[in-house]
Parts: sequence; C-alpha cells; structure tokens
Amino acid sequence: MFSFLWPRAFHSSQPPPLKDDPTGGPSPTGSDHYHCLSNPDLYQGPIDVTPTDMPELFDILLSDINEKVLHDEISTKLGSAYLSETPHLTSPHATVDGILFGKHNRVLFPLVVRFPRQSHSYVIHFLYDSGSPFTYLSKEACDKLFGTSPVPAEFSMQINGKEIKVNPPNASSHFEHVNLLGADFGATFRIMVIINYDNNTASMRFPSVYGSE
Repeated sequence: MFSFLWPRAFHSSQPPPLKDDPTGGPSPTGSDHYHCLSNPDLYQGPIDVTPTDMPELFDILLSDINEKVLHDEISTKLGSAYLSETPHLTSPHATVDGILFGKHNRVLFPLVVRFPRQSHSYVIHFLYDSGSPFTYLSKEACDKLFGTSPVPAEFSMQINGKEIKVNPPNASSHFEHVNLLGADFGATFRIMVIINYDNNTASMRFPSVYGSE
C-alpha cells in the first residue's frame, strides 16, 4: 500500500480514461474503474507528501477491496457481518483480532462504532493504514450511519468505545469504498498492532488502562 496526493492539476471526480478509449472520456462502469486502477501507466503519482492538516487531499490507491469483498469474503474471514448492528460496548475491548487479506496482505480489523448518544452501534471492518494521517469512513458506511442527513467534512464518533475525529473520503479519492484506520487513531489511543504473516492474522492491543475483558 502506498499513500499519495494528487497534484491539483490532476484532481478530478472521474478516474483517468482507458488508453483504448478513443473519446478520452471517463470509464462508464465500475469494472472499468477497477481496470483503470490496476494499470499504473494511467497515473501521474505517487507524490510523497503528507497533508498534515488537509484530510480532504489525502488519497491512496486500493483496487483489490470493494464493498462486495467487505460484505462477503472479509466478513466471512473476520467472523462478523460488515455494517451489522451490534450491542453497545459496556467497556472497550482490550484486544481486537484481525486478519491479513489478499495477495497484498491488507490488515483488517472489525471494530464497533457508534455516534455519541445514538441508539445504534455497528460493526465496521477497518483497513489499518499507519501511512494515513487520518481515519476515514467509507461512502457506504457514511450513508448507513447518516442516512439522508448531509455528511460533514469531519465528525466525532466512538471506535471501540473511544471518541475520535473521523473524515469521509473525498469524492475524487480512490478509496471511498474502504474504511481507513489511520495513524491518528493509533497515536491517540497508543495501540499496539501485531502482524503475524505466518498465519495471516493480526491483533490490535489497547492500553491496560482500558481494563481486561
């Protein structure tokens, strides 16, 4: 996985056209969109710049995970249904077990999220990315949690019982289908992530002050 910023000149709400598209227009289908993402010749980046105070400019290229994969394969491997309702946490989990998924060994964790003072909690599968300065909810997750209400550029929510600022992905980003757990979450709650490439598992451990389960 790599992180990058698109130059302003290349910011667009559409993916770059395919080389064999004689019109030069955007690809009309989702499958073509992922075809675009898999062809490195169509991209100008990466540019190794960290937008420390501009989460709306952050972008990463993720072509191997989409909503269907999150609902099907990843949910099966994690043992919990993506975006399913779940009881509220009475206390934060001290340890959360995760997986390494796919040929790129994506590190994913199922975490319970909740808006403060709201009546519902949900299980959301987060891709752990220490290269992202920020934490993001996918477009599908935002639609689920906000319903018909507008999604703000930044909002507070509880992840594993602890409140943190979260952002929606920019509409022109290449990861709006994935939830990213960024370095801000790790630093704020002093987590320890252990990755076991031998058995394709991962664990996220929280400080002992959270108590034991």
